[in-house]
Amino acid sequence: MSYVNLNNPANFQLQEFEQLGFRYIVTGRPTISGETYRTIFVLADAVVTATCPNGDSLSSETLVAGTIIHGFFESVSVASGSLLAYKAGPITAQEIYDFYKAYVYANGGIIEGESCAVTEIAALLAEGLYSMASLVLIPSGYKVGTVYSERPTDSNGQLTFTRNSEATRVNSEGLVEKVRTNILTYSNTFSNGAWTKLLVTVTGGQEGYDGTNNAWLLQITDPIGRLEGFPFLNNLVTLSIYAKAGTTNVLTLAQLNAYSYVTCDLSNGTFTGQGGSVVYRNIESVGNGWYRIQLASTGGTLTGITIAPVGIVGDNVYIQNVQLEYGNIATDYIPTTTASVSVGPVANLPRLDYSGGATCPSLLLEPQTTALNQSSEQLDSVYWTQTGTTTTANQIVSPDGYQNADLVAATNAVGNRVEQTGFSLSGSHTFSIFLKKGTSTRSLWYDGGKGVQIDWAVDGTPTVTAFSGGPAPASFGSVDYGNGWHRVWFQDTYSGTYVMRLFPDRIGTTGTVYAWGANLTPTSYLQSYIPTLGSAVTRLADACSKTGVSSLIGQTEGILFVDFVYDTKSGSNRFSLSDGTTNNWIFIGTPEGGSTNVSRFYIRTNNVVWVDVGASSYFTFGERYKLALAYKSGDWAVYGNGTLLYSGTSTIQAVSSPLSVFNFFSVIGASAAAAEKINQALIFKTRLTNAQLAALTTL
Repeated sequence: MSYVNLNNPANFQLQEFEQLGFRYIVTGRPTISGETYRTIFVLADAVVTATCPNGDSLSSETLVAGTIIHGFFESVSVASGSLLAYKAGPITAQEIYDFYKAYVYANGGIIEGESCAVTEIAALLAEGLYSMASLVLIPSGYKVGTVYSERPTDSNGQLTFTRNSEATRVNSEGLVEKVRTNILTYSNTFSNGAWTKLLVTVTGGQEGYDGTNNAWLLQITDPIGRLEGFPFLNNLVTLSIYAKAGTTNVLTLAQLNAYSYVTCDLSNGTFTGQGGSVVYRNIESVGNGWYRIQLASTGGTLTGITIAPVGIVGDNVYIQNVQLEYGNIATDYIPTTTASVSVGPVANLPRLDYSGGATCPSLLLEPQTTALNQSSEQLDSVYWTQTGTTTTANQIVSPDGYQNADLVAATNAVGNRVEQTGFSLSGSHTFSIFLKKGTSTRSLWYDGGKGVQIDWAVDGTPTVTAFSGGPAPASFGSVDYGNGWHRVWFQDTYSGTYVMRLFPDRIGTTGTVYAWGANLTPTSYLQSYIPTLGSAVTRLADACSKTGVSSLIGQTEGILFVDFVYDTKSGSNRFSLSDGTTNNWIFIGTPEGGSTNVSRFYIRTNNVVWVDVGASSYFTFGERYKLALAYKSGDWAVYGNGTLLYSGTSTIQAVSSPLSVFNFFSVIGASAAAAEKINQALIFKTRLTNAQLAALTTL
């Protein structure tokens, strides 16, 4: 048995209760609003109600005399009996977050941006606003289908999230994170029936490249022996495997689409042969005689893969961790068993985004859009036409952190270009591509009539200007993605047939540029990257809301607050509280009515509009805004970035049905109509003072 000495028994109560004084609570005498409490000590049998901001609350619980409960309580009352509520010292932001983090993990969630969330919680605590808010959302905890609020930590704080497609984001390392999938099942269980052992045996428990005993000995019982798997799929795919020489050094790896294969020598890490539709191959030493071998190919429907040692009866090699994935490069291994496994921003997984060099994440919400072009990363593929250029695949590390960026080299001094053609466009569209300086000093990104010229400084910094050989695009620019990479884009309104064209060198020499991730989207502004292979790809809209939370929303007064980056130029977003209809509806429009830069602040109850104000040119693209809409009959106000924008004393009727829905876009069930990056969202059940609103919204 262990024990702890109390060094100062005279101060036992101070040590036990963190005493800063107490309140004597009896029927009709509750605790004081704004105070918090660490400990409840029941003096006489009592029926107790206590509100806990981080954890379960007590509701009419019968507690016997002598009961001591430690925690953190905002209010304490009794229906009978009596107790002492010991006042708390200030709870820290880290304490609040630690409880939240444990809650998210217990629910199977993911945590990011801890230090950022703690900083924001600390700021709310300093202003005395954290305990006043009924909902605090600082994007940090999430899982498929859910965004977790820091407050409350129960089902009411679990916002519902949907996006029924894959997507991309910029992760905390500043890399473009895509969905990656190992299509194979039982990717390192070769004894399973998913693998056909044709004149071979497999023995597990071998020492692997990663220091485990998870490798396998693959031994042939006939010179034509092989291990086979049978996935069925189309498109460009890469097969990869870790292998080490055994009694034979030779291994053949094949995809059964026009029988694309490579043969390699595991004694020195070289290829000794290939055939079929191989578009890329690579062999890389990973130490201790092990190599990772890659085979990318296309050429019709893939009907199977084979792994075959080459030698005489009894010869063998060691193998481990097979992966089959879309694209022309092998990415980090993903283990599978009964089904394919995907990682990254899969369908319905919220995206915490760090784009623009951000150190703190925001919740990225975007409308549906489609990348109309094919083969966004493989500029050497058949979907791109080379005119006076050669494109070499997988030359340097791209913005996604893998070596899959292409080198586009001019071979003619005039007219050199790589292009996709035949895009029939109508309306606003955006052309974008990731570029990095090669040997060229000037490149051109072009639609056949207009485009942008990229002048490269010696250090790789681009200066992007409208191409003088045609009309200027409506808007254009570049975004720095680090490591010399820049996403160059331009946007305009189109009617007709256009091309997507990259000139690597516009000076008239045979220079080079690195390229990756081209997109053509029917949007009026730059959105997150959408990878494509042999066809156009649609990313569906994000939607985030919570229903059934009337207990969190003030019905006669309150505050709706949002901190976000205005990252759109069209659409119609409305951060809103409602009853699920437009009859009782309070919202902040960002932007409103599909019009660029327009703000709108709106209060409607009992199907009557009481407040409808806004400005035609309030928002600036790419800027951060903190907006708060305060509602109370005879006392409403709107604050933006620390400034009072609007206020009034008009009467506001009571709602005809309870406000119970919190939505980032409209009333209920709506998806993103415009892109936003959410830094924080708050709901208060009471109207704050104007001084508090000014402090809350100050950047």
